[in-house]
Amino acid sequence: SPIPSPRRALAGVALATAIALGGDLFGVTQAVLSAAPEVARSVRADLVYPVAGFKRFMAADGSYELLYPKTWLADQATRLPKAGSVRSLDQGGTLIPRKVEAKRNGPQLDAAFGPPAGGRLENLSVLRTNLGQGVDLDALLGTPAEAAQRLLDSSIAPANSGKMATLNSAEKRADGVVQFDYTVRFAEGSPMAGRVIKNQACVAYNP
Repeated sequence: SPIPSPRRALAGVALATAIALGGDLFGVTQAVLSAAPEVARSVRADLVYPVAGFKRFMAADGSYELLYPKTWLADQATRLPKAGSVRSLDQGGTLIPRKVEAKRNGPQLDAAFGPPAGGRLENLSVLRTNLGQGVDLDALLGTPAEAAQRLLDSSIAPANSGKMATLNSAEKRADGVVQFDYTVRFAEGSPMAGRVIKNQACVAYNP
């Protein structure tokens, strides 16, 4: 059989390389990008391919972004309210789309991620609300410890919820984000009785 020309051979190698990188064949793209994670993340390559074990999520309006483990999946249910509809079951068990009120009060789940197997013990969620412009977050929330305790008492473990929340630490980071760690214990008689879960939460304001 005829010997292929060097130019054709190089073209074939280039095409195979492009296919391997573009399709992440055998994890080639992940390996290449993970060799220089800072560079890969600076160009947002991790929006498409995992870099050093993590993928990036960016809000549709670019207001925030975050990293999550590459094996975790996005909760598709968070997309339905954004699209203006949810799916409900009728008496016959058929999924039927229905309108959601355009105006919602309070924080809404904007994004959520978790392991493929599901479960409530390990996940990442983003809640979002519109505070308007010119809001003084310090005046609104108080000190980090006050803000965290208020959230624990009103939402995380309110009275008669079967949960007890303990604030472990609270601080305001250099970037202005309020971060706090807390532990939730489930009381006897609740579905998760005896479980102890440690959580980390961040509160940020994008004017």
